[in-house]
Amino acid sequence: MKLYTEEHLKLFYQLGKFDGIARRETDVEEEIKNHLPIELPSDEEISEESMDLYGKLSASLNDVLQYKAFKRGAKWVLNKIQGGEQ
Repeated sequence: MKLYTEEHLKLFYQLGKFDGIARRETDVEEEIKNHLPIELPSDEEISEESMDLYGKLSASLNDVLQYKAFKRGAKWVLNKIQGGEQ
């Protein structure tokens, strides 16, 4: 799967490469509004979710390790999506 920023979409439309038809700026804005954006979780949301999944009932070292691994993995994916450390 590939993700594109709003700026990339605008460029594709302006260059006429999205569907082979040059678009007006208003068409581009309207098309962007018609699609749901992917909302990325905040660090706080990642921490809350990892706590809900693994941290609240931590009974063993394995639970703690899963909690930390989930949190690290989610932050790593978030970083990649945002363009970090390509």
